[in-house]
Amino acid sequence: GAICLILALYGIQMFDENILGILLIVLAVILLIAEFLTPTFGILSIGAAVCLVIGALILPAEPLMLSEGVFEGFLFAVIGIGIVSALFFMFAVLKIISIRRKKPKVGDVVGRTASVIEDINGEKGAVKVRGEIWKAKTHDGSRVPAGEKVEIIGREGLTLIVRKK
Repeated sequence: GAICLILALYGIQMFDENILGILLIVLAVILLIAEFLTPTFGILSIGAAVCLVIGALILPAEPLMLSEGVFEGFLFAVIGIGIVSALFFMFAVLKIISIRRKKPKVGDVVGRTASVIEDINGEKGAVKVRGEIWKAKTHDGSRVPAGEKVEIIGREGLTLIVRKK
């Protein structure tokens, strides 16, 4: 919306090319800051990359600006930064989406061996399996001291059912 508003104001000749280029680059910075502060999953960063590239391309060469070669180097740097930032954010968005689509794998702990880290007194205790700490209880109500190995035979909610090995 902000990009369209700036382009519309330029279209009705509210300001010239210099101001348009500067406004687009400033908007790119604002959009990048907003991307870091809000969970927009890369949408604002894509807009920022587009603003940055278009703003840099629109900035004309003025007599007071740097020499022609330096300005071309600036354009290549801005275009490169725009492309790299867009690719980075697209990669990050795709990774976030793939992580969110994964289903939690809780059932695959059944049959594994776990270490008791807190004494299991029938209904209360804790075990460590695959680096995760779970509540645990024994299948027959027996006591298992800390440091023992147990086999996981089932699960009830977030509590594992175990038996002595």
